[in-house]
Amino acid sequence: MQGWQTLHASLSFHIVTEEPKLEAFKARFAGYPEVSLIGVPKSFSPRRAKYKARALEYFRIHSKLTSTDWVLHLDEETFVDAYALETCIDVIERSRVDYAQGYIFYNNHDYWRHWLLTLGDVERVTQDLGRYQWQASSAGKPMFGVHGAFLLINGDGQNTVTWDTDNLAEDFWFSQKVCIG
Repeated sequence: MQGWQTLHASLSFHIVTEEPKLEAFKARFAGYPEVSLIGVPKSFSPRRAKYKARALEYFRIHSKLTSTDWVLHLDEETFVDAYALETCIDVIERSRVDYAQGYIFYNNHDYWRHWLLTLGDVERVTQDLGRYQWQASSAGKPMFGVHGAFLLINGDGQNTVTWDTDNLAEDFWFSQKVCIG
């Protein structure tokens, strides 16, 4: 985790969790002052959102996102390296898109050690690469959907759609609404 803030002055790293779990995260990230911990109060109650969507809606409101803000949504098991962050910065600074989709490799640890899982992942990633690359370069929009995780989205897009949904696949629902409409 160290050194990521040298990639760009405006990068920040936030962990959003329920308020009762905040103490455990404070202990875990005590040596990392650059990590912002945000606790969702029990009293926060949007109209529909529950679970992860509730936490993301709180973060959206709490952060007061604007058109100059970008959020990279990651799941808790996601590993992000400097190259991935540099690519996100490049997309933000040099392209005219409102969102971008990163590729997810579910089995990247000891990739070929568990060959059956690897073969399944290779098939899925190959489809993702073809589908997402074609959509972005040829169609200009995600005609066949996007993943809810590893989604880079502008603050205006989040404020337009919001996370206040009762859909249990909230990240997929959100990505479909914000990217397809």
